[in-house]
Parts: sequence; structure tokens; C-alpha cells
Amino acid sequence: MFNRKRPCKTCPFRTGGQAVRGLHPARAEKIADTLLSGGSFTCHDDLDAPESKRNHCVGAMLILEKLEQPNQMMRIAERMGFYDRDQITGHDEVFDDFDEWMAVQEEGDRCDDV
Repeated sequence: MFNRKRPCKTCPFRTGGQAVRGLHPARAEKIADTLLSGGSFTCHDDLDAPESKRNHCVGAMLILEKLEQPNQMMRIAERMGFYDRDQITGHDEVFDDFDEWMAVQEEGDRCDDV
């Protein structure tokens, strides 16, 4: 669940590159609210993998770490030795908070499958 160490190239939380954009504002807000209230978000590269093989989105984890609000799964995994915040990279590749991220979702083609 915590095998990835860097945001994938299409990570919606990346500030540039091939990041997924165009989420409906209500969907973007729901994702942000879910993450801020302790929920998790699966990496896009793993959506077709069996549920037991899916990883948590590194971009989402990085924003949560920047906000000093790791979700419950991150905290549990860290205590059990499955997650080490110092091993994930790409801090400069993702938004600093979810408000910045939601503000750019209108850019790009509409994408409601995230």
C-alpha cells in the first residue's frame, strides 16, 4: 500500500507535466475533504490492480505531509514500519495545499473518473 516513493506522472496533485486536470469542482472538493478527514486516495497507476496491490497516492500523501495532517493509514503504516515520510520524494512537484489544487481543476478537459 505504501510501495511508491514518488508521484506518478499523471498524478492529479502534481503542479505540472501530465497531471490529470478538469475534475468537476464538486468532485475535487469531495476528494480534498475525504483526504483531510482521514480518508485515502489510490494511485492512478494502480486502479486496474487487485485491491490488495493498490498503493496510496504519493501526491496526496505529500500534500498531507506538507499540511502536517497525515491520514490514519499513513500514521498506522508509519508506526508499523511500512511507511517512512523521509523516503517519499517529489515535494516540489505537488501543490502545497488542496485549495491550490482545487483552483486549477477547471484547466484541461473535463475528467470525472478520478
